[in-house]
Amino acid sequence: MEQNGIGERIRALMGPDSPADFADKVGVTVRALNNYLAGRMPKAEVRKRICTAYGISPMWLFQGQGAMYVDSKMADASAISCGQSAANAGQGEVGTADVSVVAPDGVQTIYVPKVEARLSAGTGSLEVSDNIKGYFGFRSDWLRRKGCPTQMVLMSITGDSMRPTLENGDLALVNLAQTDVVSGGIYAVGVDDSVLVKRLDKRPGKIVLVSDNRDAYAPQELDMTDEIVRESLRVIGRVLWWCREA
Repeated sequence: MEQNGIGERIRALMGPDSPADFADKVGVTVRALNNYLAGRMPKAEVRKRICTAYGISPMWLFQGQGAMYVDSKMADASAISCGQSAANAGQGEVGTADVSVVAPDGVQTIYVPKVEARLSAGTGSLEVSDNIKGYFGFRSDWLRRKGCPTQMVLMSITGDSMRPTLENGDLALVNLAQTDVVSGGIYAVGVDDSVLVKRLDKRPGKIVLVSDNRDAYAPQELDMTDEIVRESLRVIGRVLWWCREA
């Protein structure tokens, strides 16, 4: 049987994931994964786990034939439907993703909307607007591992309080469904009328807004036992990914 290209197909599945993450997801060692990337065909049970984990066609994985997904229509729906039908996707609502299948290899792309808003990572602030300014494409398999694509938006960063992690003008992918605070995570938060991007530190009865640029910005501690303070804080979503132009 034709085995050429197995390494390239596995690399396509991995996307930006590390070898350790991929190996853990499909239940193999990194050493075994490196062998597959070098062209060694995985055993049948490993191929089955890969297909199950990524929803792909065994024939595509084994021989590079046919569609990447078992049923491309079903893959389209599962990629964008999280309590929302595929027919309703891409109609201009914030948090609505659209899907395109890129020929000829069948790799799906989910298009996430960029909203007309700038999340302040400094002292300034702007309100979040529902106007969509465009769409940016992400591999569907990578994006779905991060959460529900219909709950994600892209927003621009302004300010310098999160330097060097986030720079002014960076584009941030925010999952609006992830509002439970995990200490150390970066979140978009609303404080009174301001929208900020900060690391959040959760302590008993308190939330601390932490800037990575600590030389210029001191941590801001919020007493969550105070009703007024509690009502003034709104966790908009967790920042999953960001990029910047060279």
